Order: sequence, then structure tokens, then C-alpha cells
Amino acid sequence: MHPQNAVLRAGDISFRGVVFPWECDTMGHLNSKNYLGMFDQAAWHVFLALGYRSRSAARDGLGLADVSQQLTFKRELIAGQLVYIRSYVERVGTKSITMCHEMHDAETRDCVAVLAVTVAFLDLESRRAREIPPSIRAAAESWRKARAVAPRKIEVQSS
Repeated sequence: MHPQNAVLRAGDISFRGVVFPWECDTMGHLNSKNYLGMFDQAAWHVFLALGYRSRSAARDGLGLADVSQQLTFKRELIAGQLVYIRSYVERVGTKSITMCHEMHDAETRDCVAVLAVTVAFLDLESRRAREIPPSIRAAAESWRKARAVAPRKIEVQSS
């Protein structure tokens, strides 16, 4: 899929959701594992936009594996808050892509959390990293260049 025809483009909203009470910890804040769940859902939309199709990829023996994650919390979320995530490609390697996902409070638009994640492309039979398919690599480079041309300012709420 050519990047201009993609459902999602660099910097678009890749996830929208609400914080449910059952996703919160004993202190009433969104639990860490649920931040990651929302970021993971955003990532799947990015990979679809880059041309990765999970059904055909599995048949072709191509998988994905997170190899590094850095999650930065900027502000706590509580039940009932609406959030959205914007996603960017920061780096395209030979066998991996590094993405940045920024979670925002939908009401205030403040950035509340950021996930930097490096995802390796995986040969499902050998369980070893493999080169990124050329069409996905080209789309990822397009996303990376779009980020470099128009970087977005991350809004941070001071405490």
C-alpha cells in the first residue's frame, strides 16, 4: 500500500479510548499494564498503515517482536478520562523500526505518557531477526521523513 493511500498517516491519531474503572490500580490511577495495552493497539494500526498484514505475514513466516520499550509517565489518568495516541516512526533500521507513541488527555490535549518502542521483524521459523520487507521499509521511511519535516511539540503538564 502506498503511504498516501494508507488509512493512517504519520502523526495521525492511531488510538482512541477511555479509562475504565477496572483498568485502574488500588490508588485509582490507570495501571501501567493498561497504558501498554493502549500503546500496543496503536502500534497495530501503525503496522497496518505501513503495509504489515498479520494474516498474510504469519503465512509467510513473518512476525514482530518488541525488543525494547521505554515508557515515560507524565501525568496520571483516572477512570472516565478519554485518551488518544499519536504515533510516529523515529528510526528505520535493517531489521527493526523504532516508533514513538504519545498518549494525550482528549479533553486538555496534554501529553500524559510517551512510549518509545523498537520492534524487530522476526522469521517465525528460526525465531531470529530478519530484514524488513522492502514495501514496509519504504512506508516506514516515509513516516520517518514526515516526522523529521514537521516534528510535533510534546506538551508536558508541569506539577
